[in-house]
Amino acid sequence: MIFSSGENACFLLIPPRDSSKGTGLSRSADTRGSPMIRLCKRAVKYMLRRTLFRHDLAHCGSLANCEYDFLRELVGRANQLPGDFVEIGTLFGSTAQRLAAWKAPGKKVIAVDQFSWNPWVLSPAEHERITANNLYYLTTHNHLEMVKADKNDFYRRSFAVPPALAFLDAVHTYEETRRDILWARQAGVGIICGHDYDHPGVVRAVAGFGGPEQVVGSVWVLQARSAQKVA
Repeated sequence: MIFSSGENACFLLIPPRDSSKGTGLSRSADTRGSPMIRLCKRAVKYMLRRTLFRHDLAHCGSLANCEYDFLRELVGRANQLPGDFVEIGTLFGSTAQRLAAWKAPGKKVIAVDQFSWNPWVLSPAEHERITANNLYYLTTHNHLEMVKADKNDFYRRSFAVPPALAFLDAVHTYEETRRDILWARQAGVGIICGHDYDHPGVVRAVAGFGGPEQVVGSVWVLQARSAQKVA
């Protein structure tokens, strides 16, 4: 089998179905650790990243400058409230690093991700290692807690003090975004905001809680609770 894009080509060798017969090993034991198989897997991933999943390393998972400026304003407001910050959907930690840089002393960022998706076709283990490396200084100095968990499991966590801010940037369907906002409301989060307001599911979910107070780029912040009605 050949994967080709322009002048690049990747050759993937597929062993015959009976390739393990007579070896005394199962097919999985015979091929899983094979250097050739590992090499082919790396080559396929490389080609996918260079063709179907091309992303700029410097901007992947990041917000636009105007969106970061707006988020910094929201962090300034949240710094006047008690409680830590929660980010749902950390990806590689670009936004988490800025939340940690802008937070008031004594606050902590709780960054939640289960590392089940990334745009570079990395394995969950690779994805987690990269994010952990990016956030190493912050976690070492207790500015940030990295939580590997499904967000719905994390939502069972209790807080002695409700979070001051929640930044929601995980699954952008209506159902999942509504669930995220509902958790934040029930947890008593002070400022509820998120990313990707250009997704119809996000727009619909935010509208169900009274609509956004403001949108800059695709970063949104929910209206004050007194103006909200859950749909």
